[in-house]
Amino acid sequence: MIKFRGRHVALLVSAAALVAAGCGSSSKSQTSAPASTPATPSTPSTTSTTAAGGYAKQVDSVLAPLLTAIQGAKSSPLSANSWDGVAKAAGPAKTKVEAITPPPSVASLHTQLVALLGRIETDSAAARDAINNHDAAAQKAAGQKVATDGHELSALAQKFKAAGYPI
Repeated sequence: MIKFRGRHVALLVSAAALVAAGCGSSSKSQTSAPASTPATPSTPSTTSTTAAGGYAKQVDSVLAPLLTAIQGAKSSPLSANSWDGVAKAAGPAKTKVEAITPPPSVASLHTQLVALLGRIETDSAAARDAINNHDAAAQKAAGQKVATDGHELSALAQKFKAAGYPI
């Protein structure tokens, strides 16, 4: 019984960590940026703001299906299908984010995001497989990895935001 509860807790915590780490929408923070540009002919800052918003919107759009899948895993953390959905959403997200050309100021963060999406895909698939195989030890290990992924995603989102690219 204790192992069963520990397994549940690990997967619940990992799902919550991933959901809490979900990248925020850039639309909230963009509302104030364009307001200062219409009266001034400062093309470089307008272009920079547009580029920042464009990049953030592209990344947000690509990550939306993954974040939806993560919400599903939060709702049903012991469902192999939920984790399968996260794994299946993370793969295409990784490929699509990788295809986006990042602004030079966040190129290194972009590379980190791509790598993290790959780990989320692998770790979510491991959680799915552990649940399907009724392997409590593997579920605990996968839950810990997914929780780590969630914390890393949260930290990375904060770094993007600090660099002026809230995703």
